[in-house]
Amino acid sequence: MKKLLAIMIVGLWGCSDSSIDSKKMALGSKIYSNRCSACHDHGAPNLNELKPEIAQIISAVTSGRGMMPSFKDQLTTEEIEAVAYYIFNKNQ
Repeated sequence: MKKLLAIMIVGLWGCSDSSIDSKKMALGSKIYSNRCSACHDHGAPNLNELKPEIAQIISAVTSGRGMMPSFKDQLTTEEIEAVAYYIFNKNQ
């Protein structure tokens, strides 16, 4: 029984690392570097401190927020979801 529990715990720890979608992270990182970092790494709201949820990020990127413009005509739905995924997961 102890051996089974140990295997289950190790399996759960392994899930967190393997559950990150590396392709989505790579695409999101590329988009963030090309579109977002110019503002968010230099004075715009610090996303590392805000820690927005994925739905909040998708909404802001799609519709714009405050001084941030909408990117719905410049990014595909897949790209918006990828950058939201990246922002949400990069400091987890």
